[in-house]
Amino acid sequence: MVRPMGQASNLDVGVDIAFIGLNLPKESGSRRCRSGWVSKCSRMEGTTDERILSTDKLKLARSILESYSFSCREELLPPEYLTSDRQAAEMLFNHPYIIMAHDRCESESGYENSFTYANKTTLESFDLTFDEFVRLLSSTTTTADENAQAERNQILRKTMLLGPTQLSNEPRQINGKDFLIEDGTLFNLADSKGIYAGQCVVIRSFSFAGS
Repeated sequence: MVRPMGQASNLDVGVDIAFIGLNLPKESGSRRCRSGWVSKCSRMEGTTDERILSTDKLKLARSILESYSFSCREELLPPEYLTSDRQAAEMLFNHPYIIMAHDRCESESGYENSFTYANKTTLESFDLTFDEFVRLLSSTTTTADENAQAERNQILRKTMLLGPTQLSNEPRQINGKDFLIEDGTLFNLADSKGIYAGQCVVIRSFSFAGS
């Protein structure tokens, strides 16, 4: 069942809390995701990182699927493939789109936004392991330039307040790789009680710089 989306308890928590999540199949050219993926869901099994099967990651995967369905009025996976939390998590991990999430985490310097999830397409696209990826701050996906960070923060705040934001022609970087989001959606996440739990991005198409 899709639950109502919660809202942030404090809108001054830092716009930085929205994550950028990306996931695509490795194809030639612009790496545009195959359009007929739904018909191939039964083959989305591949390799599953055991870390995504922990209790907290199973809950996060369910949150991503339900929040996307509620916010964007469409499904990332057909309902028939969501018969269990484990199956849903495995299918999301092997999804052809890039999918990433982040949330605020406490550190010695205060609260910072760290990635909490990345699926297989994301990890393979940027040559990172799951553990390496979830140690990254989401702010590092944008250059340190003040204007670039301000524009990113504006997108995050807009999404937090108004709901899903469509992304196109948005430059980003991960693990030293510059890329352009051609077609993506940033949306808010809610936990099982409908409380705001960070943000997620689904990227359907992107291209690496110079490709």
